[in-house]
Amino acid sequence: MGKPAAQENAREPARTVERDEIGFAIERTPVATFHKVHQHSEVEIAVLEGGAMRVLFGETHRVRKSNQLSIFWAAMPHGDITVLTGSPVGYSLTVPLALFVSWQLPSALGTAVLHGRFLEDEPHTEPCSDLALLKHWHKLMQEADPEANNIVMHEVQARLRRFARGNSLALNEKQVTKESSVNRATELFERMLVEIHSRHQEPLAVREIAKAAEIGSDHAMHVFREVCGISIHEYVTRCRIFTAQRLLATTSDKVSAIGHASGFRSSDCFHDAFKKICGRTPRQYRDQIRGKN
Repeated sequence: MGKPAAQENAREPARTVERDEIGFAIERTPVATFHKVHQHSEVEIAVLEGGAMRVLFGETHRVRKSNQLSIFWAAMPHGDITVLTGSPVGYSLTVPLALFVSWQLPSALGTAVLHGRFLEDEPHTEPCSDLALLKHWHKLMQEADPEANNIVMHEVQARLRRFARGNSLALNEKQVTKESSVNRATELFERMLVEIHSRHQEPLAVREIAKAAEIGSDHAMHVFREVCGISIHEYVTRCRIFTAQRLLATTSDKVSAIGHASGFRSSDCFHDAFKKICGRTPRQYRDQIRGKN
């Protein structure tokens, strides 16, 4: 049975952290000795092939081994530091936090990820290796087919549920942290996430989100940005955009009706936010996923 990896003290000097925005995506990358430390708001699922790496995750070093599945919230600064053996190639799939939360995975898994734990599973072969699974997802997502992406989403959910089922004892272990304020911040953040995901399709003010965590609005905005890396407003907008994408793909409802159903107060707000985040209008997005020019 796999378990969260043991921590090692970091000995590398502080580095500049780059912030990326990725979305639901997968990439295959030959990895090498340090190139950058970065962070992004997605949950990352990764496997190495053909070698081992020492990586930085938060303030600690960890060793990633070949064929070993890693799961972590990439809001924690992280990066490849040193190649230990071979010439490793990394397969990394990123899941937007809004999507990850919407899957309603076993609570122990969600709590462990949101509390910044670096989770790993031992290599296995049933029903197939995780390396084979990531390669399969990579091939499917290169097809740029909505149904292929949908298949990957369902298979990712299934893999995460198998991980939670096989690692229940390790996930429920209390993590010892240097500062209790870290756990307090993530606890408040989780409360706000629950409120946002249950009400983002309604008019929703920061004070209402803060009330769910029993804190003031200013404190809520500070905690949310500190933990997630983006503002409450931006996160709520992304949740609404994700809802709109789903409705555009699965219904024939009018674009204006979808904007309203997703929580936007006007068609102009919906159009502007969608184009800013997705790089195209809602209508162009719908046409693309339906194979229209």
